[in-house]
Amino acid sequence: MFTKGWPWASAGSGSREARDKTDHCCGGDGTISEVANGILESNSETELGILPGGTGSDFRRSLRMRQDGAAARALRDGHTRTIDVAKVIS
Repeated sequence: MFTKGWPWASAGSGSREARDKTDHCCGGDGTISEVANGILESNSETELGILPGGTGSDFRRSLRMRQDGAAARALRDGHTRTIDVAKVIS
């Protein structure tokens, strides 16, 4: 699944695709968040491949990801990085 920040790119779309064990998204912080939340809601161990985009790109910058062809090549070549996730309920 590739998403590009469209209205249908919601948490539900990530959870439907999570059974494939790899999910991909292209977009900014909002798109990444929606797809990641869908994966978390599916309770599966699914890898999330990210092609960073967007304006703010806080997530990309926090992980020191590049926003050029290097990101696409890393995704294509299967380079992975494990990160922690948490859900804050207020």
